[in-house]
Amino acid sequence: MPNGHDKNWIRLCGALDGFFLRHGSWPTRIKLERAPFDDLRSGLFTRKSWLKLQTRITFVVVEQASFVAEGASGQTYTYGTSGVPGESPTQSAEAWLGVAPDRSPEDTKDPDFDLVFRKLFEEGAVRGEDLPWWASLDGEVKQGRPEGRYLEQTLEAAMSPDYRTLPKEQFFFSSHKRSCMDGRFGAIAVEEKVIHLNFAGVRDGAICRSLVWVLGNPLALTDPLGALGLCVVKEGRPLPADLAASLFRVIGAIRGAGVELAFIHGGDGRRWPEQPGGAEPPPDWLAVAAASSSFALPDFTSEDVARAERLTGLQVTEPLFGHRDTWASVPGDDSVAYAEWSNHWQMLDIGLLLRARGFRAVKVKYTGPEVHVAGHGVELRVQRSMRDIFGVVLDWGLPAS
Repeated sequence: MPNGHDKNWIRLCGALDGFFLRHGSWPTRIKLERAPFDDLRSGLFTRKSWLKLQTRITFVVVEQASFVAEGASGQTYTYGTSGVPGESPTQSAEAWLGVAPDRSPEDTKDPDFDLVFRKLFEEGAVRGEDLPWWASLDGEVKQGRPEGRYLEQTLEAAMSPDYRTLPKEQFFFSSHKRSCMDGRFGAIAVEEKVIHLNFAGVRDGAICRSLVWVLGNPLALTDPLGALGLCVVKEGRPLPADLAASLFRVIGAIRGAGVELAFIHGGDGRRWPEQPGGAEPPPDWLAVAAASSSFALPDFTSEDVARAERLTGLQVTEPLFGHRDTWASVPGDDSVAYAEWSNHWQMLDIGLLLRARGFRAVKVKYTGPEVHVAGHGVELRVQRSMRDIFGVVLDWGLPAS
């Protein structure tokens, strides 16, 4: 029995190899207990590698299970009873997964999203008012509306005072103090939303504002940056299939940059994901069954980005997820796309959602009222990171860009 620091990695690979040798295919998920799961996720892998690992295999934490590999048709292999197989498959589990343990004691600590989830969904659920903070909301912020339950107030009552009082400015085309994230847990900022599950709700700010926090680092923080887009979902229809497929690819991509999205049902408190970085299929209240569960954007090269940067003007246009605004593919080159958008924040969302439709690079041009940089360098850092990390070219028509 393995007992070294990588013992749980050896057990995982043993379960996967054993499954392949027994059934001739790779499993789709692995059942294991909390302690080995936490060791794999936080002790052996960096956040980037852990997210890549989850594109291959879904982890299911249960009370009693010793690395049980399961297939789509119910096939199983239990490491706890069968151990490491006596032979090796033609392709090893490590080669199939495409990653290996890469965390060392010297690595910079990842943002502690486990702490944030615990404070929000466990401690915060029973603090403050009679109802949990997400229940029976009348909206996001009061702002002159009738008396009622608003997320800004209920969440403030459920959190510690410094959640609201820590500096949260973003300095993204504005130096106004109100242009900020909604809350902070250390270096992890939270953007709070109450949304319907449609295109307007998806681009309402949970993604773009979170990305500006981590990519732009407006307050020059030195701790590992993270951001959570916290979306309380109103009663209504789930995400349509095409939008859901694109959104979950975007979610997988931005996790690598330190951004998590969490959706919580405003009626009964069900949420997705259950834990940070969770890759379980979206539940039926969140997305229709036909939605893709892929969590990755297409690969891109610098040549793809260069072609996108040269794009100008809309040609043959199509509506974007049924919206009146349009995007355009390039005749003879289906690897890049171009869009125009009038909201300088939402350009980030639009570029990523188009990338998720299969394009290798996307350019988004700003068409709204004139904007001016805030003078902290945030806009340029965001622009460069979106291009270099995600293959999205943002054109605000500014000299600095």
